[in-house]
Amino acid sequence: MDENNLFMVENSEKSHRHSTPVSSAEFNKNYYKSTDLTSENYTKERIFKNEVLDWLNNGQPKILKSPSEGNFIIKLLNVSLTPEDRVSRMIHNFSATAYEIAELNYKNSLYYNFIVLPDKEKYIMKWETIPLYSAGEFFNGKINEGKPALTIEFNNMQPKDIVIIDGEEIQIGATGDLELNYNTPINEIIIPEGSQYFGFVTFSYYDTTINNFKEIKDVCLEEVPLI
Repeated sequence: MDENNLFMVENSEKSHRHSTPVSSAEFNKNYYKSTDLTSENYTKERIFKNEVLDWLNNGQPKILKSPSEGNFIIKLLNVSLTPEDRVSRMIHNFSATAYEIAELNYKNSLYYNFIVLPDKEKYIMKWETIPLYSAGEFFNGKINEGKPALTIEFNNMQPKDIVIIDGEEIQIGATGDLELNYNTPINEIIIPEGSQYFGFVTFSYYDTTINNFKEIKDVCLEEVPLI
């Protein structure tokens, strides 16, 4: 949260060690940032505390990581800070009421802007279905070559069939169907070599749009005579 270098202080070796003026080039050569906050420590801590408090109270959705219950998308209410007297009140404990507003998955991460895709207008969601048995041959190997998957569905497979998703073995359940949603795109969906599976695998992915009209600079019309 210190991407603005709040806990850095600007110094110059020349300006500290010499009372005589120095050129701007010489000054810049010895200009540096330091984490030595001896004279500014309390001020920096107070500014940082206020920035944290503003972030906790900004009303924006946040992700709560619970070791026992998993991850949730929440909003915070009734935020308060309590200083620790034994460390000169420089460290604070915070308490709040967290309300779950949504399940943490890829779709909701996009909706609440936890994941921001560059140039959304240039991308379109596509789906592709791969039959695992076709024309007398079983499919083995990587399914989504060059197409990072966002959601994956397995249909009409046999219970206990094994698939490998980004190196992790996943077993198909008793119904033969399985739907998976991920917070980050999946690079590899693999049917193990030698497998003889029936059914289908459907996955979604982002692809560039066929036409992006904002990029069209010129149009040329030609008349073609009818024959």
